[in-house]
Amino acid sequence: MSPRTSAVLLLTLLAALSTLGCAVEASSSPGLQLIDVSDPTRPALLCDLETPGGAADVAIGDALLCVADTTRGLQVVDLSEPARPRILGSVDTPGGAAAVALAGELAFVADTTSGLQLIDLSDPDRPTRVGAVDTPGGSVDVAVSGFHAFVADTTSGLQVVDVSNPAQPKLVGALDTPGGAVGVAVSGRLACVADTTSGLQVIDVSDPANPVLLGSVDTPGGATGVALLGTLACVADTTFGLQVIDVADPARPALLGSIDTPGGATSVAVSGELAFVADTMAGLQVVDLSDPVHPVLLATFDRWSSAESVHVAGTVAAVSHGEILP
Repeated sequence: MSPRTSAVLLLTLLAALSTLGCAVEASSSPGLQLIDVSDPTRPALLCDLETPGGAADVAIGDALLCVADTTRGLQVVDLSEPARPRILGSVDTPGGAAAVALAGELAFVADTTSGLQLIDLSDPDRPTRVGAVDTPGGSVDVAVSGFHAFVADTTSGLQVVDVSNPAQPKLVGALDTPGGAVGVAVSGRLACVADTTSGLQVIDVSDPANPVLLGSVDTPGGATGVALLGTLACVADTTFGLQVIDVADPARPALLGSIDTPGGATSVAVSGELAFVADTMAGLQVVDLSDPVHPVLLATFDRWSSAESVHVAGTVAAVSHGEILP
């Protein structure tokens, strides 16, 4: 189980207590699958890649794939041949690597107890940690826009980090959120935060030093992941699947449609008019969003122990999976 999933479960449990007062068969080895989604109605396995720790998150760049690998930090993978990926290099991080984002030749790793780690990928065989900044909560997700990184910091909400100098990143702004911030997506002036029991929080980050809450919408489950598709925020909502929210008016976000998924939705990625949901024990769910009021399930791909995170680039979906717990 990844640090991010553990954080989600812990926050959900605490909230519940407060209200009371190329392998084909699934294996127990942690790693990731690369899936051909050129025909979204028939996803096909390209390859299975085992990683030394427990793969928690993945990001795809130009011919490279980066894995946040829980106890083993960042793994850098050659993706020039998607059917034959190979690990080029790695760099350990001091805490538990929970999420990764890419921008240029830098990887940004949300590292649970050690905040944000910045890693230089200019030599992918020898990735180098160039800077770090601790955060007050538990860093479990990160998005990058321009010279700023936006960290979902669990009990400390959204943290904004100036990364214009990668060797000296610094916290410049923050906004606490009412739930537990475990997912973040950024587009233009808006940051959308998946805030577990408090649903989706829509935040104006046009002034990174002073993030401002514009609006929010509760979701029926626990919001754990978010991706932006134009003016749509697609939210992975644990036992209630995918929630599609209109943020065209960020002060009044509105639920447009939803589709339940058979497992527990923890992560979502979008491409074109499609959403790809990592649905834990139910695998990868492919959803058509051409009519966002009525999302339609196109396909399910289930060949691993627990699909925890998904990223899509072109016609390739990368899905990280964790170990089956005893």
